[in-house]
Amino acid sequence: MSNYVCKEPLWNRTYSWDSPHPDFTNCFEQIVLIGGSCAFLWVLLPWQIYAVLSDSGRLGRWTRMTIAKQTLCVILAILELMDLGYTAQILVHFGGDALPSINMIAPLIQVFTFLLAMIYIDLDRRKGRPSNPVMSLFWLLLAVSSGIVLRTKVLKAVGVEPKDADDIFGLFTFELYFPLVIAQLLLSCFADDYPERFENWTKVWTQKNTTKLIIIIITNFNLLFI
Repeated sequence: MSNYVCKEPLWNRTYSWDSPHPDFTNCFEQIVLIGGSCAFLWVLLPWQIYAVLSDSGRLGRWTRMTIAKQTLCVILAILELMDLGYTAQILVHFGGDALPSINMIAPLIQVFTFLLAMIYIDLDRRKGRPSNPVMSLFWLLLAVSSGIVLRTKVLKAVGVEPKDADDIFGLFTFELYFPLVIAQLLLSCFADDYPERFENWTKVWTQKNTTKLIIIIITNFNLLFI
């Protein structure tokens, strides 16, 4: 299947080990590294839905950090759409054999994944959740994977590895893409500011426990006259 989608094997021992510049194949990078990072976010979607439904908090307040995260996701999705459009243009001009199918599939998967990340962020905003470990792990995985892919693109650009038809434009967009992923990773390491969530929780806790305390006092008072 990898030969059909990528036009190369998923793993090439000679390319990865027996080489002066060991590297992964494009197929491995796009399917295992980038695709695996995206799959992580989709696989944990049921857990995220359960966590949101189990949380009774409802705030819906936009913060600077939430706006920054959403904006970065939009820019990342636009960059992937640019890659997708450029790849489609090459295939139209030079035929379907000019580039492997994975060069069309991978950007498309990432576009939908960034849209999913925006949904995650918005749900956290609506529930007033200051941080999300799932998103932190996702951006960490994507940052590590993107760093490996960026190295490959740089090696191809300087002529160390054979170039593909879309490598120059791909390097340009990826040089913008990688810092944005790092920025998302850094933002996910900090908790958002929702002080009213703690205040609301304290108010509810106080009301519940005050009611219980009154009931206990009345009960004990009645027992004195029995």
